[in-house]
Amino acid sequence: MNEERVRIDTGSPDTMRLLVTGGGTGGHIYPALAIAGEFRLRHPHAGILYVGAQRGLETRIVPRSGLSFVALDVSGIIGQPIGKKMVAGLGMAKSLVRAIRVLRDFRPDIVVGTGGYVSFHVVLAAQLLGIPTVIQEQNTVPGATNRVLSRRAHRVFVPSEDALGGFPTRAYKRAIVAGNPVRKEFLRVDRALAREAHGIGSGDVFVVVMSGSGGAARMNEAAADWLRYATGVHPHLRILYGTGKRYHSNVVAHIGAVPGRAQVVEYIDDMPGAMAAADLLICRAGAMTLAEATTVGVPMVIVPSPNVAHDHQMANARALEKAGAAIVIDDAALSGKALGDVVDGLLANPADLRRMAKESAALGDPTAVDRMVDDIEGLLSSSRGSGG
Repeated sequence: MNEERVRIDTGSPDTMRLLVTGGGTGGHIYPALAIAGEFRLRHPHAGILYVGAQRGLETRIVPRSGLSFVALDVSGIIGQPIGKKMVAGLGMAKSLVRAIRVLRDFRPDIVVGTGGYVSFHVVLAAQLLGIPTVIQEQNTVPGATNRVLSRRAHRVFVPSEDALGGFPTRAYKRAIVAGNPVRKEFLRVDRALAREAHGIGSGDVFVVVMSGSGGAARMNEAAADWLRYATGVHPHLRILYGTGKRYHSNVVAHIGAVPGRAQVVEYIDDMPGAMAAADLLICRAGAMTLAEATTVGVPMVIVPSPNVAHDHQMANARALEKAGAAIVIDDAALSGKALGDVVDGLLANPADLRRMAKESAALGDPTAVDRMVDDIEGLLSSSRGSGG
């Protein structure tokens, strides 16, 4: 979806307008959707707009939520090599102009950003225009976008006390430890109905594999090796495997003939249903994936990505392993055999899976999104009461 005019003529100056922005990966998209979804439940007549990037995963995910959506052509400057910073800077200026145009069209009362290049441009544009802004950070080690924007944000939501140390000192007084917001779909989904929808019988064991919203080469190679023999060894095993768009054709070719009791897809669209139906989840350790999985209470085999700042995925995963909700496999030690040894051991001991599921559910925080929207409502009330 291209850039478009987005002014909403509600006929009433009192109608609230919320703009959410974040993109690139599911870890930035789903928190924004969770906040927007809860706000829409509370204020069904409010104007809500999601602004994403033209080349981001959000162009596929957000329109399905029913939210108004605009995709901007944005480019980043953070992390660019010195030789490219001038070109990137010109691109950033153009991106800011595009973001300002959308903000002036939509006239939001508040802007919520969850990370990614598009969030940087839209939230910065809002700050330049004097519109109240909120930052939501998912990880213990904050991303560069949120660290920069936090200096002028009216509120900074962080997942834990440990995350505060990654932000500038001036942002502390506006920071709230609020956890990570999970969409209410994860609370409403019924396990029995979800299993029926996936064709899972009463005696079947359902394993969901997801290598991250963008996919991961090493994890896909290991999971494909495991899948080639898994359904033959476990006659009651059913598998749903999300490879990521870039790797789907390679994975299918690597497997050869995909077993009839396995489904290999580019992306798992109904993640609430898949997690609710699952007896075991094999996944990376993105903060939002783990927040969603613990909200549902699914046991996990976690392979943390080593390609993240400060190895924060390993820290995320080890916390769940320590609590008894997961088993961690180091990416460097990952292979089809290593994955199979762990999964085979769990499938042979259903009592272990039940115990892990209980510990997973104990770690879930289903009310994080409520706390965030409560605070956003307070900011809106204060802003409107003071005349903006």
